Amino acid sequence: MSSADNSPERPVPVRNVAPDPAPQEERDETGSAEQERLQGPILPDGKWLARSGGRTRSGTGLDSGAPLVLVFFHKRDPESGVVEEEPDREAWAVGRDPERWDPARLEDLLRKSRPFRPLPEPPPSTPTHPPPSPIRRSSTRRPRRLD
Repeated sequence: MSSADNSPERPVPVRNVAPDPAPQEERDETGSAEQERLQGPILPDGKWLARSGGRTRSGTGLDSGAPLVLVFFHKRDPESGVVEEEPDREAWAVGRDPERWDPARLEDLLRKSRPFRPLPEPPPSTPTHPPPSPIRRSSTRRPRRLD
């Protein structure tokens, strides 16, 4: 009797029976990928969509400071649901996740917001000084004359 005859039946690997962890959803052909990227809470009037634009902390050194989030407000057509790609307004706020804030807080932040200012284009990378010339050194040193 071989040891293979006494071995218990091997279990089925989980990956063979588990559902796909990221099922492919059918995409609406009318919606664009850009519109899918612009997700976030819609303010009660339906004309604005808020989304997080970046995070940082106040404070320096040993002071851990408060979490700050940059909130972008995008104009939205309430009837069609189309959201403009570029934000119209922006504001910094204390907090972490504007998607979870109550609508009254977002409306107050919208009132305090300023017009969106995109980052300036970086200047072209032109060197201000010519690159240094390589130093030429002889691989063998000549002995100095002593006379």
